Amino acid sequence: SIIQVSDISFATQGLCHLKYGLSYRQIRFCQRNEAIMPFIRFGANLALEECKNQFKNRHWNCTLFHDQKLIGNILDSGTKESAYIHALTSAGIAYTITKACSTGRLSSCGCDMSMKEKTTNGSVRWAGCSDNVLFGSELGRKFVNLRERVTKNRTSLLNVHNNQVGIRMILESVDRQCKCHGVSGSCEFKTCWRSLRSFTQIAKQLKE
Repeated sequence: SIIQVSDISFATQGLCHLKYGLSYRQIRFCQRNEAIMPFIRFGANLALEECKNQFKNRHWNCTLFHDQKLIGNILDSGTKESAYIHALTSAGIAYTITKACSTGRLSSCGCDMSMKEKTTNGSVRWAGCSDNVLFGSELGRKFVNLRERVTKNRTSLLNVHNNQVGIRMILESVDRQCKCHGVSGSCEFKTCWRSLRSFTQIAKQLKE
């Protein structure tokens, strides 16, 4: 999935409010990170749409999720559906932040440069813009876990665990992509970068 600029409302005025289902700690995060909030909101929407896509032929098709506010306020009961929604939402938020970084829409982050200039057998050069999954995953994890109670009751612990499942899936869903160079497509050497799989693939893996 590629985030299109037209899909995101960049207006953050009034977004940091209880009416959007944010906890008080998430509101404070929102006020300190307004530039990131549209991507968090888009990630939550992405998770909802993909949830409906994954369960479109099932008895449950994310209707309870759909009835809730889109940011932060999702099912709290310890069910399989709740577990999936928490994992998918945290993955969606981490995914959209990561893509915002690699496409230059967030000034606070950029591409993952850790693989740059590394060479394998002299035929592979790491170049291009690799997805910064570490930044996106850490920020996504921080935001979703801010909703959970500091007292760490059983429900909160379950939610944190399920959130982490989604974050871990993002970290494990990065593949190497390469472009060949050489005379007449001989592929004498390749430039490569690391890119996230489509969000549909990630959602399907989480469901399995």
